[in-house]
Amino acid sequence: MSTSTEYNGRCFDTFESQKKMLDHIVEVVLVIDANRTVRFHNASIERLFGWTPQEVVGNNVLDYIHPDDIASARIFLDGVMATPGQMSTEEFRYLTKAGTYKWIQFHAVNMLDDPDIRGVLGNYNDITIRKDEEAKRLEAFDLLTNLAKLVPGVIYQYRLDPDGQSAFPYASPGMIDIYEVTPEEVREDASPVFSRLHPEDIEAVSSKIIESARTLENFYCEFRVILPEKGLQWRWSQAFPERIENGGTLWHGIIMDITERKEAEAEQEKLKQQLTQSQKMESVGRLAGGIAHDFNNMLGVMMGHAEMLLDQVHEDNICHQGLSQILFASQRSADLTRQLLTFARQQTIRPVAVQLNEVITEARTMLTRLIGEGIHIDLKLAGDLGLVALDPGQLQQILINFSVNSRDAMDGSGAIRIETANDSFESIAVENDEGPSEGSFVRLTFTDTGPGMSPEVRKNLFEPFFTTKPLGRGTGLGLSTVYGIVKQNNGFIRVDSEPGKGATFHVYFREHIPSLEKAVSSSDKEPVYLDNATILLVEDEPILLSIVTKMLEGAGHTVLPANNPNEAIEIARVKEGEIHLLLSDVIMPGMNGRQLADIIVELRPRIRCTFMSGYTADVIGPHGVLDRNIMFIPKPFTKQQLLGKVKESLGVRLKVW
Repeated sequence: MSTSTEYNGRCFDTFESQKKMLDHIVEVVLVIDANRTVRFHNASIERLFGWTPQEVVGNNVLDYIHPDDIASARIFLDGVMATPGQMSTEEFRYLTKAGTYKWIQFHAVNMLDDPDIRGVLGNYNDITIRKDEEAKRLEAFDLLTNLAKLVPGVIYQYRLDPDGQSAFPYASPGMIDIYEVTPEEVREDASPVFSRLHPEDIEAVSSKIIESARTLENFYCEFRVILPEKGLQWRWSQAFPERIENGGTLWHGIIMDITERKEAEAEQEKLKQQLTQSQKMESVGRLAGGIAHDFNNMLGVMMGHAEMLLDQVHEDNICHQGLSQILFASQRSADLTRQLLTFARQQTIRPVAVQLNEVITEARTMLTRLIGEGIHIDLKLAGDLGLVALDPGQLQQILINFSVNSRDAMDGSGAIRIETANDSFESIAVENDEGPSEGSFVRLTFTDTGPGMSPEVRKNLFEPFFTTKPLGRGTGLGLSTVYGIVKQNNGFIRVDSEPGKGATFHVYFREHIPSLEKAVSSSDKEPVYLDNATILLVEDEPILLSIVTKMLEGAGHTVLPANNPNEAIEIARVKEGEIHLLLSDVIMPGMNGRQLADIIVELRPRIRCTFMSGYTADVIGPHGVLDRNIMFIPKPFTKQQLLGKVKESLGVRLKVW
């Protein structure tokens, strides 16, 4: 570099008188000619950069610019020289005598046309400290940005101004995932975020923001958002506030996606409700099962005696009406017990392959009489409907309970539609349950034109003893009985109803695929015994043993009564002549009815067997008396039911074990 100290041209003579003053100012002052050659420098350059003015003057100013900044410095100077009289500013790095670089802020004005200066007059000052601080801030910002990419959710600043305007001055890239908006979209206006809030949560979120701004206490909130692509999502946010100069509030916080956790909590709550429902049903079941046996035995005694006395009393007799009421009350009590057991899924059932359409068609006349002519019944039955495995009596009970429920809801006037269809799906939404897995189902849909139900009523719809009817008009067991029947048969229920829009019950049963069974040839059939059969009756309740004996003997049968299994075995061993039927209780001291039957069949291979019990299905089921081809009659029973079952038992070839 040249170290010439010559001052060429008249313009520099004017600086001689001011040189001492210029040498004492902090900023560096210089003049550059049209060729970018330095023609003047004050003494401040030495204090800031180590060069003396004599070492710099005469050299090209670009010789002292950092190589990476030369291009921008050249463009800057060319621009200054092209615009006379206009002040321009640029920042770049300047070489020190020690070989390092410092940042300078360079101000320059084109005075080439000025007869005194004829050059670019400029000054610059050292901004290295500021640039270093900016670099550190930028580095910190980059670090924050990189860390934010690793943090799930959004790291943000949220500003609320006194005039109510709000914005997110800073938001990490996670804003796109959390709200499906970019950080740039909300940097000056937060409304795109608030437009994503669930309508039901806007007021709660806004209230918490205002409260946090007022108290400067931390903001904490869980809320829902509705996103264009992801739909309904849950978000959690926590932030600490500070007051800013304009009187507004600035929060520093984080927003997280908690959708999976909330869904897990909802699932857990659903499972908890299912457990509570299951425990409730189990409690009712234990209560009902605990009293069912003895209660059914007593009902059987009352019903039997009432029936027998009615046979002996003329209808004109004053006692006839009283006996009829006793029989009616006993049957109603038996129905109530059966409903409790059904709800608890402990009713004894014997499922068979059923065509829903046939049962519904046969039941239509009965349902019309039940609900009255003011309600029209419309059937819409699928032509290719699959079979289901159900107890036909239970299916009739479902139809009756739905019909009575709709009749009461419509106050005797309206319309009912009963539909059937085949359904195949992966999953459905059901009431109070987790829903079925994939498979083929047969659907029974029952719709009425009643007033519909509120969400609260729907929530408790299948609860035992829950009813919206006036006192004395319902037990609250109608729909809970339906629920119990459906669940006992591994089915599912879905309810659609709103106030003013009627109610629709969808009942789903798994389609039954019947197995091919070898038909029994006519040559295998044994003789049919309809009358005057010899029956070995085993019952450990003496008064029930007595009344059943009288019922059977009154029908012309010969009865061999036994109060316990050992007595029955002895009778079977010593009795001369054929014993046609064993009619035995299931649960007895010493051995159960099935074990007794095994012994009796060894002694009497041609004997038929029929079981009776007042216990619930879960008690007698493990004893094998509910298997296919095994005759069973639940207690309590009427005389007609008993004699019908005996006739059936004597007329059908049964399974021999």
